Amino acid sequence: MRKLIRSKATRCFLTTKGHWTGKVENAARFPEESLVRAAVQKYKLQDVELYYLFWEDGTSQFDFTIPLR
Repeated sequence: MRKLIRSKATRCFLTTKGHWTGKVENAARFPEESLVRAAVQKYKLQDVELYYLFWEDGTSQFDFTIPLR
C-alpha cells in the first residue's frame, strides 16, 4: 500500500518536486506517515489529505483518505 498526498480541491497528487499531478503514477510516495507530515510542512500545504493507494497499477474502490491538518 502506498501513501500519497492529495489536494482536496483539485484531487491531484503531490510530486517529489512539490508540484501537482493528475497521474497517480507520478505522485511522490511516502513510506512513513511522519514523512507525509514533513512534506506538508516543507511545502506549506493546506487542504490536503493522506491518500492510501492499495494497488500499484492505479486507483481503486479500496483506496481511502485521511484529512491532514
